[in-house]
Amino acid sequence: MQKLKLVSANRSLKVKTSGILSEGEQRAIALASFLAEVGLAPGSSAIVFDDPVTSLDHRWRERIARRLAIEAKRRQVIVFTHDLAFANELMECAKREGHKAAVRHVFAAGAVKGKCNDKLPFEAQKVAPRINSLKDIYQRAKKALEVDGDHEKYSELVSVGYRRLRDSWEMLVEDHLFAGTVKRFRRPIQTLKLRGVRVEDSDAKAIYEGMTRVSTFVHEGGDEAPPALPEPHEFLADIVALESAMNSVEANSKRVEAEREKLGIPSS
Repeated sequence: MQKLKLVSANRSLKVKTSGILSEGEQRAIALASFLAEVGLAPGSSAIVFDDPVTSLDHRWRERIARRLAIEAKRRQVIVFTHDLAFANELMECAKREGHKAAVRHVFAAGAVKGKCNDKLPFEAQKVAPRINSLKDIYQRAKKALEVDGDHEKYSELVSVGYRRLRDSWEMLVEDHLFAGTVKRFRRPIQTLKLRGVRVEDSDAKAIYEGMTRVSTFVHEGGDEAPPALPEPHEFLADIVALESAMNSVEANSKRVEAEREKLGIPSS
């Protein structure tokens, strides 16, 4: 049994924690108390969290992700969250602790609720699975245009595809070209990851040209007429350009890591 109390200088003044602590501070204390209680209990039954980092800043999110990944070495930890940045942080922490997080995406499909698959939403995927998703959009778009004769559906799918292509080029720079050294929404810079970083002229050119092209079909042109959307084979070629750039950057990163290992530069 435990209870949290705030003691003021004036002992006669009764102060409630809810009147002093922010919602995020109360949540952090509640999580700490719960994990302490679970740690003292016999057995190792599973524990379930529903959006545990609501109202918490990035520092607390990182700490909680790390703490849950450590706890997952002792018991099953199930986390429901709408926060994709936190979901990725959980997976990274699990990897650092030596185990792999199982991923499920629960969603509504029209009137059918609670659909589940083992893929994350596109926004939370890494570059390689994104490329597979983009190829699937290409297949659906090609069918809409060439089989169903539905140009409106084709335009809708291709427009979505190019927005996702642009986001994927950005992720290629973050996760592959710079090997995760600097990531959005993450506070520390992981300098050890620089061991695999060297920007080749060919890769820089491919990324510049790829981003420039896909941005043409994403940005609004104001009063100007929007550019005509590419034909299916052009859309596929732009997806393949991203895939080729990813493979080139990855191959270069492996070569650079091998060279720097000989120089005694430690790995991440």
